[in-house]
Amino acid sequence: MRVGPTTLSLADPSYIQKIYGAGHGFDKSAFYHPFQAKVQNQIGYNLFTSRDPQFHASIKRPVADAYGAKSMIEYEPFVDSCIVKFVRRLTEEFATKQRLPCDLGSWFQYFAFDAIAEMTMGQSFEFLDKGLDVNNMIHLLDARLDLIAPRSQMPWIDWIFEKNPIVSLFKQKSSSFFIFASRLVQERAQQLKILKKEGKSSGARLFIDRFLEAQQKHPDVVDNRAVGIYTTSNIVAGSDTIAIVLRTIMYMVLRNPDVLRKLLEELDGAQLSVPVTWEESQKLPYTSAVINEALRIHPPVGFGLERVVPEGGLLLDDGANIPQGVQVSMNAWVLHQNPIFGADTTSFKPERWLRDESETESDYQDRVAAMKKAWLPFGHGSRACMGKHISYLEMYKLVPTMFLELEFELCGGVEKKWKTRNSWFVRQWDMDCYIKKR
Repeated sequence: MRVGPTTLSLADPSYIQKIYGAGHGFDKSAFYHPFQAKVQNQIGYNLFTSRDPQFHASIKRPVADAYGAKSMIEYEPFVDSCIVKFVRRLTEEFATKQRLPCDLGSWFQYFAFDAIAEMTMGQSFEFLDKGLDVNNMIHLLDARLDLIAPRSQMPWIDWIFEKNPIVSLFKQKSSSFFIFASRLVQERAQQLKILKKEGKSSGARLFIDRFLEAQQKHPDVVDNRAVGIYTTSNIVAGSDTIAIVLRTIMYMVLRNPDVLRKLLEELDGAQLSVPVTWEESQKLPYTSAVINEALRIHPPVGFGLERVVPEGGLLLDDGANIPQGVQVSMNAWVLHQNPIFGADTTSFKPERWLRDESETESDYQDRVAAMKKAWLPFGHGSRACMGKHISYLEMYKLVPTMFLELEFELCGGVEKKWKTRNSWFVRQWDMDCYIKKR
């Protein structure tokens, strides 16, 4: 489908590997320019916005281990702390005799913000403690996305109003988030020096610690500016996506009583810790199916992931050739409605991720493998979301814990309709809940 003068959207899952797979030469398009913020009066290219594949590889390599699956176990205590606080604060504020409605969508983002802050810098922003948008940070981020989203369709508008030399004279040289992150990095670096001098342990390694280690090992690539950009990106990108999936899980589960019943039966019969450990969460097949189905039916990113067709063009299955220079994209919202997921793709059905009694194990594995080939909630290839494992760590621990500890009911009942807005992320609101202690 043509979605712009020289921009095409493809829906066939077989093109995911061709377009996003490593080594195929489909670089990111100018679509990503508006996402780039100023850092010390220059564009601060990060792991998401950088278009040059060689530059991206150079800044990814020093910190790749920090985002790897094996590193997640080190971050688990930080997530545990936020989960305990999340449950406690909801209990204190809403599990009362007054039956007060809870804006649960906002509380999910408070949790996600504090969790990524704990993992990144060892301290929260106190969103959960205060139960509000501290320093208007969430509002500012959402407002920026509301501005960026339309400009990404016409990147030249962003240059005119945001990045041309004349306008730049009247704007601050770095974003407020980068200034804040740089201060945190300096404070942590000084703290680590003191601890090392005193022969004391710094405890569990934070993301900042890993970024500073990368600076020591790769000084030619990772300077002070790069450490600040890593830290800024971590904090800014680590809240919206997880909050969106958590909202989807809660909303869809509460609107489907059979799903809620099956989920509670699995959790109540599993003899789980509180908070649920990562290891325990990997033995909860129905919980995992609920999370996968939420990512399928409401993926966080609502736009296509644009790439530029390289020299030689893109040969389609029907023999047509998309020429060099054309922008092509694939959209998770389209892909996840592919019949490969079943005939009822508009329905929230976790069972599609589980083996049916009529299936052989081989048939089931083949079916899931086919669905995974049409799977794009975190992107694909070398430019896939670096924070995927963090997202899974938070979701797989919080979801079972909160359903074990608390009982939720949508204000307005199972027919309640939420509201959504697509500004790169497909954000949701108006899904208030009543909460009781189980």
